[in-house]
Amino acid sequence: MSKHAKALGLSFDRSATAVAVAAQTVDLASRRAALVERMMKLAEDTLDEIEGGEIEQVAITQRGEVVRTTRKPDMTDRRNGVTISGIAVDKATKLLDRDSGLETATSTLDALEAAVGAAARSLLDGD
Repeated sequence: MSKHAKALGLSFDRSATAVAVAAQTVDLASRRAALVERMMKLAEDTLDEIEGGEIEQVAITQRGEVVRTTRKPDMTDRRNGVTISGIAVDKATKLLDRDSGLETATSTLDALEAAVGAAARSLLDGD
């Protein structure tokens, strides 16, 4: 099969795929880090707003007028704020756990090694 494929100018070389997968792995880790930053900021901002003493409430009347008032957060506001913050921190922590482990570093290095090895084999084979 390989002889026929080579005679037809076809190759089963996967080095380009391996390089692309390694690059995508790094890109996805970067995107997860950005999400962690945003989730932690959301948690902090939400708690700051609830603990700030007053929250702004915006309503639109039937005539389309915007009415802004401030009030102290009630228990529902506090519960919602703590829930939002807790979920954001929990999800951020899970993303951090995924990317901070030795297992992830090893798999990324393995993918890079495979890509470099496949590229080297491709060069040596003359493809």
